[in-house]
Parts: sequence; C-alpha cells; structure tokens
Amino acid sequence: MSLRQIESLLAEQWQLTFSLGAISEAQAPVVDWLLPVYQQIGDQVRSAGLAHADETSHFRGKSRYWLWSLSTPQAAYFMVHYSRGKQAAHALLGGFEGILVTDRHGAYNDYDADRHQYCWAHIIRNLEKIAGRVGHAGQDGRYLLRLARMVVHCGKRWQASRCQSLLYRRRLERLRQHFQATLEEAAQRNGNTHTGHACRKLLGDSPRL
Repeated sequence: MSLRQIESLLAEQWQLTFSLGAISEAQAPVVDWLLPVYQQIGDQVRSAGLAHADETSHFRGKSRYWLWSLSTPQAAYFMVHYSRGKQAAHALLGGFEGILVTDRHGAYNDYDADRHQYCWAHIIRNLEKIAGRVGHAGQDGRYLLRLARMVVHCGKRWQASRCQSLLYRRRLERLRQHFQATLEEAAQRNGNTHTGHACRKLLGDSPRL
C-alpha cells in the first residue's frame, strides 16, 4: 500500500490520524523488527518439498515493479523486484530444490524440468481457446480439453487415495501417453496455424506436464 493509502486505512478503520511523514518514519524500525521473521519464512518455504510460484505487477507511485511469491499451504514468501525475468525468478527460488508449480511463464524454465510442474488450470485455459475455434482446430481443442480435465480428475482421485492406488497411477500414465499422441496428431493436422503452433509449444513443454 502507498503511504497515502495507509493514512486513509488508519483513519477509516481505527480513527487514527497520522501524517505521511510520521508513517514513513515508522516504517524503518518496523522493517528492522520484521526482517528476521521475513528471512525465516523464506528459509521455510524454500526448504519445502513442493511450492507454488507466481508473479504480478506491483506499482510504487508511477514505477512498475513485480511482486513475486513462493508459497506452500503453511506459509507465503513475497519479494518485490524490478524485473519479471529469470534473474528475479532465481532470486525468489534461492536454494529451493522441491517440486515447483508455476504457470507457463518462461522465467522459471531454468529450473530442472523433472521437478517443474505446470499448473493444469493454466493448460486448460489455453486449451479452451483452441476448443472455441472452428473446424479441425476446434475439434482437436475440445478433445484435448476433455483429456486435460480427465487428468485433473484422475489426479485428485489418486491424491485422495493418499497416492497409494496403483489403479489411478496407471490411468494417469495412460492419459499422459494419450495426451502426448493427440498433441502430435493435432500439431501435424493443423500445420502452420495458431493451433498448430500452440500444440507444438505444448509438446515442447511436455516434460513439465
């Protein structure tokens, strides 16, 4: 929040009146007090076996920065950076070595593909665009969309079994093979079109699916 927003919040929520200068002066000691806790949160999240990363635009006055997050069900670590590129992604992840779940933003793609999972909600969103097209493209998109939703459904069933059920594990493996084969067919069938390019991009991303 900006200083002026903080000033308004204090007045509206608690009927407290502080000048912008007083709020600014108070921020420095608060930063010092919270720094050890902030660092502990970062250490905890980076030592987790699985974490989700994301980034969004963040304005300070008229200057645009990026607010990055690395989160687990227990804690969320935030970092403000001037960049949305790989340098910032590396700073966010630090020594993280667990399973990383992200959207398809390329800044994370230096991370080992064997431990990098794309979020299926984003994959489904991409496939919905293809499914809305006419002709072969739309048909391919709708079939791929159905397979993607089956992956999510089957994955939830597998997790509900505490990851013990070989039945759902085998189904997931068959879905993976079927999804890959369908992508290859759709990429060839749609050639040099938006749909063809999208399918080839997903094929290239297949280690992270």
